[in-house]
Amino acid sequence: MSQFELHEILQKMGIEKLNPMQEEALEHISSQKDVVLLSPTGTGKTLAFLLPLMKKLEIKQEIQLLILVPARELAIQIEQVIRSMGTGLKVNSVYGGH
Repeated sequence: MSQFELHEILQKMGIEKLNPMQEEALEHISSQKDVVLLSPTGTGKTLAFLLPLMKKLEIKQEIQLLILVPARELAIQIEQVIRSMGTGLKVNSVYGGH
């Protein structure tokens, strides 16, 4: 995963292995342009869509990724997951009233 190794990210997050949905998402998001993840709350969709994106990122002083979400809570959740990955990437959530 570029300079961010999957096993290192999972280790930092205390995850032994990906669940089947996450493994499938990693495979399809890496190789296809459009993917829709449908899975119940709490199944790890945030991690599932972030892991393939880490392959494309490098530690730079420029914006490399913009994630648009419909709710403040989701923006905060995504920010927390990225921080917990321990990649050293700078991440900011920007939302109304902030």
